[in-house]
Amino acid sequence: LLRDVLDPEQATARKVLLLATTLGAVILILFNLIEEVLARGELARADAAIAHVVTQIRTTWSDAILVFVTTLADTPITAVVGLATAAWLWWIGRRQLAFGIAALVAVTTLFALGLKASTHIARPNPIYTGAVAFSFPSGHATFTTAVYGVLGWMLARDLARPWISVALGLVGGLIGAVA
Repeated sequence: LLRDVLDPEQATARKVLLLATTLGAVILILFNLIEEVLARGELARADAAIAHVVTQIRTTWSDAILVFVTTLADTPITAVVGLATAAWLWWIGRRQLAFGIAALVAVTTLFALGLKASTHIARPNPIYTGAVAFSFPSGHATFTTAVYGVLGWMLARDLARPWISVALGLVGGLIGAVA
């Protein structure tokens, strides 16, 4: 493996190592985040402080914009976007990619609901019941990051150089606004 990674002719091995390292780092960060959320320490206090500041600066026009943004990120809408993309990819013959998108929607659903059910972090306003009654992780942020992130990446792959940054910036902006 080390010889393949160092061999200039084996670009695939370096990509796989980079992806595996990135995945490992993301998993470690996720477990660290879960541990911090469950401890309800500094992160919980920061969350409360941010919520307080945002509540103080709310306006009618910003509420309207953010309601629109959060509607784009509603789990049913994001799931439909993901599954419609998978159906379209299947129809045009990109079956492996279609299966990957459908699997992404399924795994994201199971991940978010499973983590909500196991962490039991209550929402500030008790408006739901069952596993979705819990606030961590945010279904909106999780689905937006997974589905729109992958769709943005798929779109950016086929764009000319200057438009890649624009597409990824728009997707990143949507993910950031939802988060």
